Amino acid sequence: MMTLYPMMSVKRKAEIQRVIQQWRYRPIRNRDKKTCPQGHPYTPENVYIHRIGGKRRGRVCRICAIARMSVAHRRRKAARAHAQLRLVP
Repeated sequence: MMTLYPMMSVKRKAEIQRVIQQWRYRPIRNRDKKTCPQGHPYTPENVYIHRIGGKRRGRVCRICAIARMSVAHRRRKAARAHAQLRLVP
């Protein structure tokens, strides 16, 4: 299979090599992270794999997800209670 790389100028080849090196040696990839931002470990028991359309989109810490759902539930519950109070004449 023929590629355009051998026909490129030295300057262009150097730029391509620089970009490839930057890509290979990115500082920290998400797959290399061992804990969530709150410090919970990414273990198989504590990780939910978020998928959209069958494709893997990322990891979600179960402990943090449960905490977020709990806060959202309390907010919705308070909003419903407040709405019911306004309806009573």
